[in-house]
Amino acid sequence: MNGLIDELDSSPPIAADLLGNPLCKQVEQTLDSMRPYPGDPVWEARDLDRFWVTQINDEELIVVDNITGDEEILPIRLALRPGFMMGRWYAIKRTQKTRVRVKPLPRWHKALYEPKFCYAKNIAWRLTNREEFEESFWAKGHKKSAWKRFRVELDEYRGTYHVWDQDLDFVFDIPIRAARDPRTNITRWYYRRISKEFLHAIQLAFDESDDWGLSGLFDNVLDDDLYPHMLELF
Repeated sequence: MNGLIDELDSSPPIAADLLGNPLCKQVEQTLDSMRPYPGDPVWEARDLDRFWVTQINDEELIVVDNITGDEEILPIRLALRPGFMMGRWYAIKRTQKTRVRVKPLPRWHKALYEPKFCYAKNIAWRLTNREEFEESFWAKGHKKSAWKRFRVELDEYRGTYHVWDQDLDFVFDIPIRAARDPRTNITRWYYRRISKEFLHAIQLAFDESDDWGLSGLFDNVLDDDLYPHMLELF
């Protein structure tokens, strides 16, 4: 299991174990990819991490522009709306503040693809790689395909995400609230569930065995006098 499960229970939590807020990271990356904006200074490209986004309550994000010092409130429902053109939204905000009008650029009209999927992708990425979600934006080659070991799907009717480990063929459910809580330790959550499943499988195999697995302890040879006494232990 890529060595991950073996170390989970003993290793101290790291930042990548906590889910964080993938929507904030997705907004940051999207806005950065659509620079520059109307009225920007000529040196704006020098700052590689122009935007900082954080969630301020259950309904809103705040977008901080490190170049201009401006702050904009972005409703979460808007950021998650299919077809929402985030670059256009911010370009309009900049136009209103700077009074600089430019011809709309094609890249500003690019919408996020399935924005709600960022929560599911965040879970899959962290479980597989134990890395921050933003690392998935630049993943290439084997790493890009390997994280797909976990398929995570939203079930709005039941209010859960289905987490399917395709290598082990296990499926677990995690409530939406926990899946979107930045404080959730997804690594420990998965370890506890996978451990419980393995213990259950071992117990089931033990119960269904004719000799409760005792023959395997003695190279498949049990002394006739020893066997009854061993059974008394159970």
